[in-house]
Amino acid sequence: MHTYFDSQRVLHWDQTQVNYGPRTWWNLNEHAGSPIQGPVPKGPESTTATPADVEQVLKEGVGKIVGHPYVDGHHTVELSIALGTVKTYVIYADVHTFQVVRTIDYFPSTPDAKPIQDDYTWVKRSAAMVKLVNHPVVPADFTQVSGD
Repeated sequence: MHTYFDSQRVLHWDQTQVNYGPRTWWNLNEHAGSPIQGPVPKGPESTTATPADVEQVLKEGVGKIVGHPYVDGHHTVELSIALGTVKTYVIYADVHTFQVVRTIDYFPSTPDAKPIQDDYTWVKRSAAMVKLVNHPVVPADFTQVSGD
């Protein structure tokens, strides 16, 4: 995901997802409805909880710690955040860095709704990585599908 502000201070999200299993890809471009007021936020935007968000959840007691599982090579803290009866958001964050390695959305009020799990791998920022994020390369033999 490439997040940026245009010259009018409108926030844009340009997301490309490449799915290697089914050999498909999609692109979704969205933008905020109006320019932001006040200063432009510092740092990158994130589609998941940042280490600072996880630290804040722990400080404020918004969620509860429900475990310390080992997830994808990380010792994690498992935080469960109930959002009313509609959704429970579970975050697995590395215990040393608070970097999120997995999230799962559960929908208890909708019995047929399957949980949505996202796994994250974090790499160090580099010029090559920034170029790849800003200009993703989709393999030629992949089929474009709808991002809706």
